[in-house]
Amino acid sequence: MKQLLFICAAFTSMGVSAQVVAPSGVPLPSPPGRAVSDGRVFELVSVENMPMKPPPSEIENLRAGFKLKADDGVSHIEKSNSKVKNFFEHNKAAAGYLSANEMRASQPGVAKGRPVVPEVHRDLSAMKLSFKPAAFQRASLTAAAPAGTIVNGRWSGVERFFKIPDAGVAALTEIDLAATHGKYSMLKEAVNGAVNGGPAVSKVVMSDAGDSIEEVVWMNGSVYSHLVFGPNVVTAANGAKMKAVKQVSALSLAQELR
Repeated sequence: MKQLLFICAAFTSMGVSAQVVAPSGVPLPSPPGRAVSDGRVFELVSVENMPMKPPPSEIENLRAGFKLKADDGVSHIEKSNSKVKNFFEHNKAAAGYLSANEMRASQPGVAKGRPVVPEVHRDLSAMKLSFKPAAFQRASLTAAAPAGTIVNGRWSGVERFFKIPDAGVAALTEIDLAATHGKYSMLKEAVNGAVNGGPAVSKVVMSDAGDSIEEVVWMNGSVYSHLVFGPNVVTAANGAKMKAVKQVSALSLAQELR
């Protein structure tokens, strides 16, 4: 049975358009060798044609929400204390599980290759994947964990954790929808950026304390890609929190992937 990946609000199921323009209005070219999308697993849909259509009042709320913009003038805005907190805790947990796996593997009498749960690795060398993950040149990999399902002995997905020098931390999740016969539908009204020439949805999630994370979702061929960036912050004289490196964002990081 074909799986349907659907995320309400700014992030929803698949699609591709003839041409997607960047916020500046200039089309972003696709780098050589990188497929923009695969029509079997990705489509653009309007709010009225969502696979699981919400009631009319919710449709209007969605449209109104897309009009709210973050300080970058592009990204949508979401308020969520738990989402911001959970992202940073998730990053710390990955490092902790990595240490536990490596410590256990080094103990005498413990079978090699039998990690504690959840399974976390220092790199991708121990994982068999159904696809080639995107390369992240500027970031240093801190941990990696399998995701998705096992198909023909290979994982259909992977979540990787990165440190961005001076700028913050990031988590990149990639799922090969072709391997799992899945499909992702993206709302046309939510599209506000481009990655590798294809449509992308970017948003900033803010907490009441002024902390924030940034998210971007896009398709790379048959691979569903979701990048979350947690920026380092500095405090201004007026007490406001600001990104330590303003020019680095989730969308800019996604556009660097190859």
